[in-house]
Amino acid sequence: MVYFKINGLGYNCGQTKDKCPQEAQSCSECIKKRLLDLGFEFDATVEVIKIDSVDKQLQLERETIWKKFLDVLNIKHILLMDERSGLTLLNYAVSGVDIDANLLSGFIQANVMFSESSKVSNKNVV
Repeated sequence: MVYFKINGLGYNCGQTKDKCPQEAQSCSECIKKRLLDLGFEFDATVEVIKIDSVDKQLQLERETIWKKFLDVLNIKHILLMDERSGLTLLNYAVSGVDIDANLLSGFIQANVMFSESSKVSNKNVV
Protein backbone atom coordinates (compact mmCIF):
# COMPACT_ATOMS: atom_id res chain seq x y z
CA MET A 1 0.00 0.00 0.00
CA VAL A 2 1.03 3.59 -0.59
CA TYR A 3 0.66 5.80 2.46
CA PHE A 4 0.53 9.60 2.42
CA LYS A 5 0.59 12.32 5.02
CA ILE A 6 -1.42 15.44 4.18
CA ASN A 7 -0.83 18.31 6.61
CA GLY A 8 -0.31 15.78 9.38
CA LEU A 9 -3.35 13.68 8.41
CA GLY A 10 -2.58 10.13 7.32
CA TYR A 11 -4.22 8.71 4.20
CA ASN A 12 -3.91 5.27 2.62
CA CYS A 13 -4.86 5.45 -1.07
CA GLY A 14 -5.53 1.70 -1.23
CA GLN A 15 -3.31 1.12 -4.26
CA THR A 16 0.10 -0.43 -4.66
CA LYS A 17 2.76 1.34 -6.72
CA ASP A 18 2.82 -1.27 -9.48
CA LYS A 19 -0.99 -1.66 -9.82
CA CYS A 20 -2.07 2.00 -9.69
CA PRO A 21 -4.60 2.85 -12.46
CA GLN A 22 -3.45 6.50 -12.50
CA GLU A 23 0.25 5.75 -12.74
CA ALA A 24 0.73 8.47 -15.38
CA GLN A 25 -0.34 11.07 -12.80
CA SER A 26 1.87 11.90 -9.87
CA CYS A 27 0.65 10.42 -6.60
CA SER A 28 0.21 13.86 -5.02
CA GLU A 29 -2.08 15.05 -7.81
CA CYS A 30 -4.03 11.78 -7.71
CA ILE A 31 -4.60 12.13 -3.95
CA LYS A 32 -5.66 15.77 -4.29
CA LYS A 33 -8.12 14.84 -7.06
CA ARG A 34 -9.61 12.00 -5.00
CA LEU A 35 -10.04 14.24 -1.96
CA LEU A 36 -11.56 17.04 -4.08
CA ASP A 37 -14.09 14.49 -5.35
CA LEU A 38 -14.95 13.74 -1.70
CA GLY A 39 -15.63 17.44 -1.04
CA PHE A 40 -12.37 18.55 0.55
CA GLU A 41 -11.02 21.99 -0.36
CA PHE A 42 -7.34 22.77 -0.92
CA ASP A 43 -5.31 25.95 -0.94
CA ALA A 44 -1.64 26.70 -1.52
CA THR A 45 -0.66 25.66 2.02
CA VAL A 46 -1.62 22.00 1.60
CA GLU A 47 1.40 19.74 1.80
CA VAL A 48 1.19 16.17 0.48
CA ILE A 49 4.13 13.96 1.42
CA LYS A 50 4.58 10.41 0.19
CA ILE A 51 5.94 8.16 2.93
CA ASP A 52 7.97 5.29 1.50
CA SER A 53 9.52 3.96 4.68
CA VAL A 54 9.24 3.88 8.44
CA ASP A 55 12.38 6.03 8.66
CA LYS A 56 10.75 8.78 6.62
CA GLN A 57 7.63 8.59 8.79
CA LEU A 58 9.73 8.95 11.96
CA GLN A 59 11.61 11.87 10.42
CA LEU A 60 8.31 13.63 9.58
CA GLU A 61 7.01 13.08 13.11
CA ARG A 62 10.22 14.57 14.54
CA GLU A 63 9.92 17.58 12.24
CA THR A 64 6.31 18.12 13.32
CA ILE A 65 7.29 18.03 17.00
CA TRP A 66 10.20 20.41 16.32
CA LYS A 67 7.88 22.89 14.56
CA LYS A 68 5.63 22.92 17.64
CA PHE A 69 8.60 23.71 19.87
CA LEU A 70 9.60 26.54 17.53
CA ASP A 71 6.06 27.93 17.75
CA VAL A 72 6.32 27.97 21.55
CA LEU A 73 9.60 29.88 21.32
CA ASN A 74 7.80 32.62 19.36
CA ILE A 75 5.46 33.46 22.26
CA LYS A 76 6.27 36.99 23.44
CA HIS A 77 3.43 37.71 25.86
CA ILE A 78 0.55 35.87 27.53
CA LEU A 79 -2.64 37.83 28.02
CA LEU A 80 -5.68 36.18 29.61
CA MET A 81 -8.94 38.11 29.33
CA ASP A 82 -12.43 37.72 30.75
CA GLU A 83 -14.79 36.60 27.99
CA ARG A 84 -17.65 38.91 28.89
CA SER A 85 -16.03 42.08 30.19
CA GLY A 86 -12.73 41.97 28.33
CA LEU A 87 -10.78 42.82 31.48
CA THR A 88 -7.24 41.55 31.81
CA LEU A 89 -7.03 38.58 34.20
CA LEU A 90 -3.40 37.62 33.56
CA ASN A 91 -0.63 39.74 32.10
CA TYR A 92 2.64 37.83 31.77
CA ALA A 93 5.57 39.03 29.68
CA VAL A 94 7.57 36.06 28.40
CA SER A 95 10.12 38.28 26.67
CA GLY A 96 11.51 41.58 27.91
CA VAL A 97 8.97 43.60 25.91
CA ASP A 98 6.61 45.58 28.14
CA ILE A 99 3.12 46.34 26.79
CA ASP A 100 0.08 48.12 28.16
CA ALA A 101 -2.16 45.10 28.79
CA ASN A 102 -5.29 47.16 29.43
CA LEU A 103 -4.89 49.01 26.15
CA LEU A 104 -4.30 45.78 24.24
CA SER A 105 -7.21 43.94 25.88
CA GLY A 106 -9.48 46.92 25.13
CA PHE A 107 -8.41 46.83 21.49
CA ILE A 108 -9.03 43.08 21.27
CA GLN A 109 -12.42 43.42 22.96
CA ALA A 110 -13.40 46.21 20.54
CA ASN A 111 -12.49 43.97 17.59
CA VAL A 112 -14.51 41.09 19.03
CA MET A 113 -17.54 43.31 19.62
CA PHE A 114 -17.23 44.80 16.13
CA SER A 115 -17.05 41.38 14.47
CA GLU A 116 -20.03 40.10 16.46
CA SER A 117 -22.13 43.16 15.69
CA SER A 118 -25.23 42.21 13.69
CA LYS A 119 -25.30 45.62 12.00
CA VAL A 120 -21.91 45.05 10.42
CA SER A 121 -22.21 41.36 9.57
CA ASN A 122 -25.56 41.71 7.72
CA LYS A 123 -24.41 44.43 5.31
CA ASN A 124 -22.67 43.69 2.06
CA VAL A 125 -19.47 45.70 2.05
CA VAL A 126 -17.93 46.43 -1.34
